[in-house]
Amino acid sequence: MDDGNGDPYTGLMPTYSPTDKWSPGQDCSICFAQPDKNSAFQGSWHDGTFHSNDTQPLSISFNFTGIALNVYCIMDNQIGYTTNTSLTFTLDGDTVGPPFTHSPDPTAPPFQYNVSVYSNSSIPNGLHQFTMSAAENNDSLVLFDYAAYL
Repeated sequence: MDDGNGDPYTGLMPTYSPTDKWSPGQDCSICFAQPDKNSAFQGSWHDGTFHSNDTQPLSISFNFTGIALNVYCIMDNQIGYTTNTSLTFTLDGDTVGPPFTHSPDPTAPPFQYNVSVYSNSSIPNGLHQFTMSAAENNDSLVLFDYAAYL
């Protein structure tokens, strides 16, 4: 499931909440993070920033049918704006997996692509709802790229 094109087989799209906190990153002239669109899956990603004083959580949700799920984001290693990434996950309403955290590393390349933030290969077969949220106790940059499921 691509961040902007959704699932090519079902047509399902991810839901971004709140909508005014998300932008298609490859078209965002006011976004600080500017990854190379040629390195992103299908040339796109969604950019969202959560600040710890925000009144609404920042999240992405989508439905899928399958037995395994991998979620991928782009990580920003630059300093000077919010580039920490702190994420939590729910599957069918239950908290799952360890939280994911990334702190910028200025000695690494400016952006890391295809970073697995959540992986689960032991999901009962069926229809599921997945939600990825910025952890509410930290400022967090979320550059969602895509999800893959079986």
